[in-house]
Amino acid sequence: MKPHYYVYCLMAAPPKLRHATLAEAQEEAERRAASEPGRVFEILKCVAISQTSKASTFWMDGEESPETPRYTKLKQGDSYIKGDQWQADGNWIDAVHYGRVSGNLPARRPVT
Repeated sequence: MKPHYYVYCLMAAPPKLRHATLAEAQEEAERRAASEPGRVFEILKCVAISQTSKASTFWMDGEESPETPRYTKLKQGDSYIKGDQWQADGNWIDAVHYGRVSGNLPARRPVT
């Protein structure tokens, strides 16, 4: 992917138009500066991008989402460890036998 350029003006909407060359960006910056005297237009070069397939939220110290899960679901075949629970008749029961999750009963593990 080739680098590209944006023309940015502080206190304005974020740039949307992507320029393939520095010359194109310079032309737009000068055109806009001429039509809006006193405003500063910066030419920004995009040199890299980062992307993730899963978005995540990072909470500040002492804060957490009110919907933060306290447990993760275990799947069939997962191994039970100390603290895991399984559900029978609507009640969560501590797993005392540390085999593998089997059957159709829900199982969970506390998030640490």
